This record gives sequence, C-alpha cells and structure tokens, in this order.
Amino acid sequence: IYNLPVANVGSDFETCSGENFTLGAQPAASGGSPSTTYSYSWRNYNDVEISTSANPSLNLVNATTQDSIYIFKLIVTDNFTLCQSLEEEVAVTVHPNPTVNITVNSNYAYNDPLVNLVGNPSGTSGVFSGPG
Repeated sequence: IYNLPVANVGSDFETCSGENFTLGAQPAASGGSPSTTYSYSWRNYNDVEISTSANPSLNLVNATTQDSIYIFKLIVTDNFTLCQSLEEEVAVTVHPNPTVNITVNSNYAYNDPLVNLVGNPSGTSGVFSGPG
C-alpha cells in the first residue's frame, strides 16, 4: 500500500497587475509510490483546467481600482498507482496598477532644461522613482 501523493501549492501571495508569476512550490508534489513521476492538473476558480505543468507561469491583468483575489487549485496524480492527491488551493491577490495623470501647464521644447515632475498615485499607494 502506497501513500497518496501530496500537492504542494506553496503559500498565498500577492503580485501586481501584468506581472509574470509562477504557481506551486518546489517541488510541486511529493509522496506516493517510490520513484514515481507525477501528472498535474491546475484549475482556476471556475474549475477549468489551466495547466498540466508542475509550476505554470501566469500573467493576470487587474483593470479595476481594487485588489482582485484569484484561487487556483492543484491535484497531483501518481503515474504508477494512478492515485490522486487531495485538492490544494492557493490564493493570488492581484493589485491594480496606479493611475497616473499628467497636466502640462506650459509648452516645452526638446532642448529645454530638465523639468521636475511631481505626481500623486490614485487608486492605490505608491512612490514614483526615476528621472523625470
């Protein structure tokens, strides 16, 4: 009798809209029969399979002004015994990108001296950095 495989989804985490991220822990599965290989089934919150990779890379866009939380589920199959793990879930919080509005008060030409830009992000908190 072999133990069931164990799905390892890792901890819940946060990312920014449009950023690439990877699901699953390293390794994404353990246990089961000795020297086995595994099959993976990642599903989204609508229970639609999105990947059969151990650690799929995703990119989610949040076009709202509020955080969005997505739940992903993993079931691992031991390819020797065909036994499946219990379903494990991970929550991914996707933060929206800040909105930037710039108002030009004067006309500037290509060769004009440098101008300092000052901005206040809306919809979220943040800090501007870099040359202006």
